[in-house]
Amino acid sequence: ILRVIGMTALDLRSVIRKQGFFIGGSGLAAGIVLGLGVVAGQQTFGWIRLPTDIYAFSHLPMIITLRDVIVIPAIGILCIFSATQVAIHRALKIHARDAIQTEK
Repeated sequence: ILRVIGMTALDLRSVIRKQGFFIGGSGLAAGIVLGLGVVAGQQTFGWIRLPTDIYAFSHLPMIITLRDVIVIPAIGILCIFSATQVAIHRALKIHARDAIQTEK
């Protein structure tokens, strides 16, 4: 529908890309903060207990490395970029006439 009201393909790409990175980036940031919080909480408070008669540890050990902090968000950004590209491709394939008929 944005194409019908005069938006160019380049502008449409820009809008979808910005929205995709905003939504995906928000989820990625929340996931990183939550994940690091769980690891820090487990290391500090030992929320997840293990049976000591079976395991040598009383609490589940969680270790996070710098490599994890770099690689996991990089994979997330790659997934966000890929999903955004798919959305752009699909949006540009829709003809304006079909979009209007679908919205009726």
